[in-house]
Amino acid sequence: MIEGEISTDKIDFKIQISSEECGKAIACFYVEIEDGPPVSFSVQANFRGPIVELFEPVINLELTKVNT
Repeated sequence: MIEGEISTDKIDFKIQISSEECGKAIACFYVEIEDGPPVSFSVQANFRGPIVELFEPVINLELTKVNT
């Protein structure tokens, strides 16, 4: 998930993109603004898999088969 903000003297808004797949993704946005020129921009992101944190330094897996 990526979050960003675009701010000017008159407009504030927040965007959020996410992906169920890992790898590079590009999202294009076109925003029409009342009483103002339209704004277009693109966002490029490289999505990674989940980050796993282990809180125990040693884990005993007993007789677990390899790759299970």
